[in-house]
Amino acid sequence: MKLNFTRILGDDLVALELIERLPCFRDNERKAAIEALGQLGAKKALPALFGYLTDDSYKLATIKALAKIGDSASVPILLERLAVEEQDTVRCALI
Repeated sequence: MKLNFTRILGDDLVALELIERLPCFRDNERKAAIEALGQLGAKKALPALFGYLTDDSYKLATIKALAKIGDSASVPILLERLAVEEQDTVRCALI
């Protein structure tokens, strides 16, 4: 049986817990947490997510999460990444 923690605890509490634990997660868990923060639309996660834009392991997931959150505060930072990014798949995600 799969539990829906957001239904039980609420999106804000789940997002805050994910943000707090983000640095402690293993690679796959961290990527899943980044994706979940995007799905939750967690604007409070922006500062934490910005830090993963330079990490090749999480860059693409972070860009997608920021796009799902849709906060205008992300735009200048994403444009900065576009100017220096060399990977084609990441550049396409930024566009």
